[in-house]
This record gives sequence, structure tokens and C-alpha cells, in this order.
Amino acid sequence: MNQPSAVFRDFVARLISAEGADVELIEPCALEFIAPPALQQSLRVPEFGRLGFGPDTPLDSERVSFESDWIQRLGDVLGDRGRTSCRVLQAELSSLAHPERVLQHGLVLQNAVNQFVSATASWTSYLVCSFRFEAFSDEKRDGIVKMAINLGTSSPVEESIAAFEAALAAEDNMSRDRTRQRPALLESWSQGRLDRLFRAALPGRIRRHLSQFLTGLERRLDRDSARLFDYYDGLRKESSKKTRKQQSGQDVETRAALEQSRIAAIDREYNAKVQDLEQKYALKIDIQPSQTLAVTMPVRRFELIVKRRKKERRLLLDWNPIMRKLERPMCEYTYEDASSYVVCDDALHIISPESHSACKACGRAYCRACHRSRCPRCR
Repeated sequence: MNQPSAVFRDFVARLISAEGADVELIEPCALEFIAPPALQQSLRVPEFGRLGFGPDTPLDSERVSFESDWIQRLGDVLGDRGRTSCRVLQAELSSLAHPERVLQHGLVLQNAVNQFVSATASWTSYLVCSFRFEAFSDEKRDGIVKMAINLGTSSPVEESIAAFEAALAAEDNMSRDRTRQRPALLESWSQGRLDRLFRAALPGRIRRHLSQFLTGLERRLDRDSARLFDYYDGLRKESSKKTRKQQSGQDVETRAALEQSRIAAIDREYNAKVQDLEQKYALKIDIQPSQTLAVTMPVRRFELIVKRRKKERRLLLDWNPIMRKLERPMCEYTYEDASSYVVCDDALHIISPESHSACKACGRAYCRACHRSRCPRCR
């Protein structure tokens, strides 16, 4: 039995055992169960049965797979359990001999300078949210995208998710603190603030996840649009030839009116076909929250002053003891991190260089965080 099938079987065995079923594992890829009446109704199974996992299932067993309706059945049994979790991670916080050097290598500002203030031991909370999305067009794609944010500094930390999960799994094995208490920092973030962050930050992350699908979608749209144009362009040319040949004995104005009438009819049909094509390839994405994990852990908090010309602003960044690196700030336009940053002149927004690029119309660079809808110069 392959690894995914083993994990899936063990999960099903633990779930139905928690619901009162007697379970016996059968190697290599099955289990037998005796289910209580409530579980029989939820899973739509008899009192006695055998479930098979993987491509090869034993005789007299019902196959359970990710493609079957068993996912919905198990979801009905699971309910809201497992959707939220609050944990404390006891990471070892070592001292930093040269915090100024850590800051120098960890934060790159292209047009500003930063002044180190302090690096003190502190605690912070990370919010790791999983979202399930379904993209509908001429084809369908689905998947799960994860977003992680440091609630103390607003830094995006998606690259730390795997390290968090590994560290928490190690602490599970050692039976350490598994508190379910909500972290205090989470209370300082209103639901409206979180919703605004997710609405702004998720589209770019989902777009990256669907990059190959979107490329194929655009390629098919371009191909069908070109075919459609070539066909109706040929009809226009053929109509003009027929009009000149059949109406050679009529006056010029009559021939021109007849030709324009035919071409107008072709254009109307072409525009209708274009609208049908746009509807066919229109992309709709449905996003639903799946799981939320709040992790509280010790960090080394850096306080610094960012200076641009005669202005300055205070900035907080955390040194993560698990990743052993300084977290980067969030671009205040794309809501992602970047390898380097630009500081705008007006509000001292810390943004990626792409978010401070030149306007395509007038060529003037401007801050997209200050002016989200249009260029302030050429409008």
C-alpha cells in the first residue's frame, strides 16, 4: 500500500473509532468495522463492513478514495472538528551576538536607510489559514492555498508553515503543551481587518497556484479568438467580392449600401460569437476557509527606524528561532514579502520595487499603495 493510502486509511480508522466503532486493520490496504447506529446513518454503511483503500482492494470491500463521495460522508461525521487549533510552541530562543548585522542582511531597502534600535526577547502569535478554492471555466481546477501572518508585526511567513507543522508534530510526540486558548494577539485583530487582508492577499497567491491553468486558458482563448476572427474576416472579404460582381450594373451608392448592410450583419454575428467565447472562458473562483491554526511562540523582536529623506517611521520585525532568520516585512500593496523593498516619499509605504514601477502611460514611477486605482499624474 502506498503512503497516501496508508495515511487515508489510518485517518478513517481513527475517526470512526472516535465515533464508537470497533476497527481492525487488514493489511495491506483495508479495515473491518462494527459501527454503532449513529455512525451507520452518518456514513450510510451497514453495521458490519469492510473498507478498501488504494488501487487494489480486497474482495467484499467498499473502495474509499478521494474521488468518491466518501469525502463528503467523512466530512459530515467530522463536522467542525479540526478546523481551528491554538497551540503554544516552546522554541529555544538563543541570543544574537550581532543583531545589527542580522538586520543589515535581512532587510534590503533600495532608497532608504534603517536605524537599529533594539532586539529584545518577546512572544508573538502566527495565524496560519488554509483556503480551499475551485476555479471554473471551460475546465475546472481546485486546490488549497495557505496564508500565514505574524500578528505582532504583520509579516507574511508562508515559508515557515512547513517548519511550524514539523515542530508541532515533534512536540505532540513529547506530549508538551497543547493549549486551546486563543492567543491575546488574535483579539487585537478584528474580523473585519482579517477579512480585508485576506481579500487583498489571496488573489495573488491563488493566481500563482493556477499559473499553468491560466496560461493554458489564455492560449485556448487566443486560439479560438484567432479562428473566429479569420472566419468572419473571410466572410467580409467574400461578401465584398460578391457584391462587386453581382451588382456591377447598379450605381455606386446602391452597391455601397448593399455591401455595408451585409458587412454589418456579419459584424453583428461576429460580436455575438465573441461574447459567447468570453462567457465560455470566463473564470469564476469560489474560495472557502478550510482550517485555521494559531501558533504562539517566543521570538527576538527587532525595533528599527526607517528613514527616507526627512521622514521616518517605526518598524517591528521578528527573528524566528525555528527558521533562524529575520522575517521580512509585508509589501503594503501586494501583501507579500520581497527580496528587497522601496520606500515611497509620501506615506513611507514599504513596498516591492514592482509596486513602485513606472506608469505605462506617462512613465512616472509612483506608489501603488498610495494610489491603488490610477496614476496621480496622468490619471
